[in-house]
Amino acid sequence: MNICSTKFEHKLSYILNESLSEEGIIIAINKARRQAQLNPVISNKHLQIAAEIQTKQMIKSGTLEHHIKGAKYPNPSDRMQASGYSGGYKSGEVLYSGYDSSTKAIKAWLNSPKHREAILYPDMREIGAASAQDKNGIMFACAVLCAPANSNNDFQEIVNKITSATKKYGKETAKRLLTQLPNNIQQSPIIQKLSKLLK
Repeated sequence: MNICSTKFEHKLSYILNESLSEEGIIIAINKARRQAQLNPVISNKHLQIAAEIQTKQMIKSGTLEHHIKGAKYPNPSDRMQASGYSGGYKSGEVLYSGYDSSTKAIKAWLNSPKHREAILYPDMREIGAASAQDKNGIMFACAVLCAPANSNNDFQEIVNKITSATKKYGKETAKRLLTQLPNNIQQSPIIQKLSKLLK
C-alpha cells in the first residue's frame, strides 16, 4: 500500500510539475527559487484572482501583453486593485502563451531578465497563478508575485523610490505614485510623512 501510494504521489508531483496549471506554475517557480537558495512563494487567493483576470483578458484580446489597451483592467495595478489585494510594496507579473508545459514557461521566463527578476526577487513571498486555453488550443498563463510590505525596511525602500522619482520626474509624478500604493501602506507613518513633504 505504501509503495503504491508513493508511486501515485510521485506521478502526481510529475504531472503537476509539467502542467501549466496554477499548481504546476507555482511548483515550477518555487523549484527555480529553491535552486537560487530563496524562500518559496505561497499561494494568495487575491493574487490568483488578478492572474485569472489577466489570463482571460489575454485570451479575449489574443495578445500576450502586460498592458492591454481597451481591456476592463488594462494595467497590472488595475488588476491588483480589482482582486482586493493590498499590502504589497513590490510586484511582478509574468505571462506565457504556447504549449501546456510549466517547464517551457519557466525556461522562457528565466531567460528574460525582467521576468527572471520578478521570479527570483528575494523578498517575493506570495503568488497567484492561472492558465486557460483559447479556442485554438493555445495555452495562456499568468503568474503574479508580490513582496508584502511588513517592515520598516520595506517602507524605506518605497520612500527611496518615490524620492528618486521626485528628483527625476518632479512632484506630480511622485504624488501619482503615492496614490497607487495600497491603502494600508498609504496610512503608514513614514508614507504619511512623505505625503506631507510633497504637498
